Formats: sequence, structure tokens, C-alpha cells
Amino acid sequence: MKNNFLLLSFLLLSVFGFSQNITISGNVIDAKAKFPLPSVNIVDKTTGKNLSTDIDGNFKISDLSNTSVLEFSFIGYKNYILKVT
Repeated sequence: MKNNFLLLSFLLLSVFGFSQNITISGNVIDAKAKFPLPSVNIVDKTTGKNLSTDIDGNFKISDLSNTSVLEFSFIGYKNYILKVT
């Protein structure tokens, strides 16, 4: 009985650990002209994970925590910081 309780406890704790990961996807566009921005650099400031948008400005970043901070940067534009909540 004790082994079953320990196994059940371990399984429940591992489910809660995996549920903390967040996936964010979106599209980066110019605010005035409304056209997509390709190759925008996106950096997770907490882990150092790095990616870029595709040719249509789309991105998808996974395995984020609820305390992650994303920084979007592109040449000629002001950097944008997004806090994941």
C-alpha cells in the first residue's frame, strides 16, 4: 500500500511539473504599415533561448515558464519586452 501511495504521489507531482511549461506563438508586424517583419530576434532573457521570426513574421516558442521575459529586437526598431504571465 505504501508503494502505491508513493507511486501515485510521484505521478501527480510530475504532472504538475510538466504543466508549468507555456507555449507562445504569434505574428510580429509593423504597427503603422501593418506588414509582417521577418527575422525579428526573440530572446528569452531568463534562459537565453533564442529564435527568429519566419518570412511572414510568425514565431512559436515553447517550454517557457510563467516568469519568462521575452525581448523582441529588430534593426531600426525600438526593442519590445514582454513578460510571460
